Amino acid sequence: MPLHTKPTLPHEIQVVITYEDGYYVAELPSYDVVTQATTMQDLVFLVNDLICALFDIPTSKQTNIWYKPSSVTAEPAPGTTAEPTHDTYKLLGTPTMRADFTLIA
Repeated sequence: MPLHTKPTLPHEIQVVITYEDGYYVAELPSYDVVTQATTMQDLVFLVNDLICALFDIPTSKQTNIWYKPSSVTAEPAPGTTAEPTHDTYKLLGTPTMRADFTLIA
């Protein structure tokens, strides 16, 4: 199998956040993947975990890369739903790390 360069981590990733039945659901529409959590704080962590898995980032490199939401989404009142929130997660981290990842196809 040939060795290919892993796609460069984007500086921004679009995230659509919905809240239903006590869960925040984050969809990354450009990559057709989702994750969910019970709090926004956990959701931010899980979105980052999802991005690391999606781009096959080695655990040793994950501390240098972090995506942060560009806005804060308020938690809805218990028993309610909220309109989907479209957000941009911006890359915080070492730009030189982005070229270090490879993929065997």
